[in-house]
Amino acid sequence: MYPALSIITPLYNRETEIQNVFNSLVNQSCHNFEWIVIDDGSSDNSYKIVEKMKTDLFCIKLFHKNNGGKHTALNYSYQHLCGKYCVILDSDDYLLPGAVSTIIDEWEKYESNNTVACISFCRGVDEFSPFNIALDTDRPIHPFQTKLKQVISSDRFESFKTEILINYKFPEFEGEKFIAESSVWDRLGHDYNYVFINKVLYIGEYLNTGLTKNIRYLRMANPRGSLYVSNYRMSSFYSLKTRLKNAILYVCFA
Repeated sequence: MYPALSIITPLYNRETEIQNVFNSLVNQSCHNFEWIVIDDGSSDNSYKIVEKMKTDLFCIKLFHKNNGGKHTALNYSYQHLCGKYCVILDSDDYLLPGAVSTIIDEWEKYESNNTVACISFCRGVDEFSPFNIALDTDRPIHPFQTKLKQVISSDRFESFKTEILINYKFPEFEGEKFIAESSVWDRLGHDYNYVFINKVLYIGEYLNTGLTKNIRYLRMANPRGSLYVSNYRMSSFYSLKTRLKNAILYVCFA
């Protein structure tokens, strides 16, 4: 029997943090999920630590690949997803105990609605302190036809319908190990509806070694991926302000 949810964790040198991720999954009120860990060429003991993790509560699938960046680990994971829905759980963050149950319950409301690709929840530093509040909630919305188009790629916790997401791989450029996740979320938001729910399910802390802390450097160090994102955001369905900003960024990255 297949699980309802696939939880994807790209893993790179997180030997001191990955245990917290595992503990948060063990502590879930619902265990109708699989945990897919993609080790992206870690040079520490991260892989060995996950390899020793055992539980009868849910299935753990552990894979190893050569280092290529988080987006390549996500692309790699697509072929292994068995859940009807999926989420990305970073290796330095964790889920609140009711997260899995809430995600599955919300998706049951839209299971037959083929226009909905994503149900977006909140991330926060704790249960009561969300990073971002959406402008509208609890109904399918097309982000590019509303003011929500600036929220779609902000710091929220997205859950996806797997059969849709696997058709949206992250672009990969030889020699580059980073591309903004908006390179996929923007395309999904253009083609499908989202549902925004203002409830914190995901707890995150920004580590000094994390992607968010180093985002400006990463964009400049991986210019072809950054060009791809800026080029897309100069499309006519974006606001004039967004198109002008990305025209300037496009020149910088070029």
